[in-house]
Amino acid sequence: MLTIVTISLSMFARTLASSKKLDPIASETAVAASAARTILEEMKSRPFADLFRLYNANPNDDPGGVGTAPGSTFAVPELKAIPGTVVGTIVFPTIGGVLREDTVDAALGMPRDLNASDAIESTDRSGDYVLLPVRVRLDWIAKGSINSRRSFEMYTMYARF
Repeated sequence: MLTIVTISLSMFARTLASSKKLDPIASETAVAASAARTILEEMKSRPFADLFRLYNANPNDDPGGVGTAPGSTFAVPELKAIPGTVVGTIVFPTIGGVLREDTVDAALGMPRDLNASDAIESTDRSGDYVLLPVRVRLDWIAKGSINSRRSFEMYTMYARF
């Protein structure tokens, strides 16, 4: 009987130790998921027609003037950025910074007719999209490590109603 109790306690202790190691990973992933949801909710509160210009990487097309929009990157103070980068990035289906229907990106469901013209075209759709696929990607260095990288992605599709 004592042997069974000893083995059971040993297994329980190992389980606790293993779950303790996973706790920081789960915690960081929860922070990343929360940051991604926050950005997507912020985007949802903006005028649909301005979304691409507000959150793309080009500050020259910002609706309020050059450099006035949030842009395509965002910090997450709780997560350590990879040197030379920012933790969060907003990605649209673009080619050369131009919103395009012929972008190949399976995760975003691309290529896809973004302006409801019944054709997939290879021209700029930033002025007439009715669908806007979005990827929010977070990349960071795990706490307590020098170079253990983690990432998290969330996808959505906004539509004009």
